[in-house]
Amino acid sequence: MKLTSLSAGEVRTDETGERRWIVWPGTGSKNVALHRRTINPGHRLAPHVHPNSEEVVTVLSGRGRAVTATEEHELTPGTVMYVPPGEQHSLVNVGEEPFVILAVVAPPDQARYK
Repeated sequence: MKLTSLSAGEVRTDETGERRWIVWPGTGSKNVALHRRTINPGHRLAPHVHPNSEEVVTVLSGRGRAVTATEEHELTPGTVMYVPPGEQHSLVNVGEEPFVILAVVAPPDQARYK
C-alpha cells in the first residue's frame, strides 16, 4: 500500500493550467492513473481520445462544460462524468475562477506519462 495526497505528485503546467499526476506509472501503477487538473478561466483542454481507457472525472470546484462530438453538459462541483474508451471529449472552463477536476483513467496510456 502507498499513501499520498491530492497536493502531492508530479506537476506539469502550460497556458491552460496545471496537471498534477498523483498516481501514475511513475509511481508504480500499471492499471490506473489519478490526476488533478486545474483549467484556468477562459481555457479549454484540446479535444482528445483515450482509445483503450475509461475515464471518470469528478468536479472539485469551479464551473465547466464537457464537450463531445454530439453533446455538451454543464459541470459543477460534485458532478461525476464517465467517458468510455474511444469517445472524443474536451473540458472548458466557463467560469471566472479555476475549474478543478480529479480524473481517474484505467488503464493509463503508458506513452502519455513519458
